[in-house]
Amino acid sequence: MKHPYHPDHQVELLHLQAEADALMIKLQAATKKDVQGET
Repeated sequence: MKHPYHPDHQVELLHLQAEADALMIKLQAATKKDVQGET
């Protein structure tokens, strides 16, 4: 049986996704800086 998500759970998931996206952007920015610094 599948239970529908409660609104609270959906909000939590959205927050987690947003945090993950922010972390990925930070990582990509950091790696770009490293590459630029080496050249």
